[in-house]
Amino acid sequence: MCNFKGATEGIDATLSLPNERVSTDKGFEHFAEVLENYVIVELTNGQDAAPIISNLIYLTQVFVANMPAPVFDAQQVQANPMMNMVNEQMARQFAISINTLKTNITKIYSLVWGQCTAGLQAEVKSEQDYEQHAAVYDTLWLLQTVKRISSGVITRGNSYSNMLKVLSNFMNDVRQGRNESEDSWYKRFKAECNTLESANLSYIFYNRHTAGHAVANVNPMANEIAEETEKCRAMFFLQFSNMQRYPDLMEFLKNSEMLNNDQYPTTLVTVYGLLLQYRNNTRDTGNGGNNHRRNGRQHQPGSGFRVSFFQREMPEPDRDNPVPGTDGCVIDRQCYRCYGYGHISSFCPQAGNGRGGRGNDNSNVQALQVGISLTQRHESSDNISVIDPCWILLDTCSKDSVVSNLDLVRDVTTCSPNDFLKIHTNGGMQVFDKVGILKFLPIKVHMKHNFMA
Repeated sequence: MCNFKGATEGIDATLSLPNERVSTDKGFEHFAEVLENYVIVELTNGQDAAPIISNLIYLTQVFVANMPAPVFDAQQVQANPMMNMVNEQMARQFAISINTLKTNITKIYSLVWGQCTAGLQAEVKSEQDYEQHAAVYDTLWLLQTVKRISSGVITRGNSYSNMLKVLSNFMNDVRQGRNESEDSWYKRFKAECNTLESANLSYIFYNRHTAGHAVANVNPMANEIAEETEKCRAMFFLQFSNMQRYPDLMEFLKNSEMLNNDQYPTTLVTVYGLLLQYRNNTRDTGNGGNNHRRNGRQHQPGSGFRVSFFQREMPEPDRDNPVPGTDGCVIDRQCYRCYGYGHISSFCPQAGNGRGGRGNDNSNVQALQVGISLTQRHESSDNISVIDPCWILLDTCSKDSVVSNLDLVRDVTTCSPNDFLKIHTNGGMQVFDKVGILKFLPIKVHMKHNFMA
């Protein structure tokens, strides 16, 4: 990885081509933030020129449009010549500010250029209109160009191929890393969205039909489009986050949605705050959110009901260190045998046979363990975790139903040996030799009075 630092020592950020892997290049957003702070501190009246970096707008016209009006009008000046001198002094100060602004904007051009790698500078020089803009030190054009090129957006070649490349990179690379902080992930996601904007592809975040703007005679205002765009960006940001780190958040949002109470966040800032909040909540529990038992005694959180899920999922691939397959090729895929990145399971180098085929080798098979704990402290017992006998758990996908409370069942009969229900559990096998019908639901159930449910 290259350690390019740029021409200006006080600017600890650079810009480069995506394939140069420069350690000091952390994206255009980070570069713009560092450069803006430098300009404000180091340049005279730098605060006037700084918005060209963050807002990418022509400042001179804006500055002139906001020129202050004379303090005294014509009648006051005619009555008192001293008032005219005040107006003239203000005009001279404004003219000095305009000249300082133009000088600072030119200096910013030099600062930006000096922080670009030679490869990025070469790409900028290859732009068709480079000579025209470079001759007048067009800082705004340079900022827009280096933002686009450093993001991987090119204008040469087939436009549809370039568009597909940008979209593919966005969908494949925009994922929160396993150990990536929320702050870093937030900044990187915004940078990726800016890449789409540079490629004129930001329209993927706005759909008239989804936003409800496709109805006849509906012409959404710019602020309404911006609001719907932000909602879509927030959903992308949420869904592309590493949800293994925020399981409680997704459970809450999905449960709320099932109750017709949409709680999904509508802004990037809101999603960022939720990630921080639920990340902290998970860590505070000390065991990934599992509060059902500790040291053999029931944990009592105040509200007696707890549901805990454990699932072992496939680890995240190391995209920075791809491993070639036994065919010698490196591809943009993850292997489902060794979980490595760069090959598929058919050519896995750890498979142990010629082509890496699956064969009958089960040495790399890993078990999926799912645990469900339902605990309810009963009023009649102390420090004993049982399920309330008056509760019923309904599972529409279950093939067999069992019950232990005789008060809930009618028409109880003894099964024939062929109709016995045998259930294998962690504590051994349970046999049910009686059947009945629930009193309030037409469901056939097997019965055993001393069973857990």
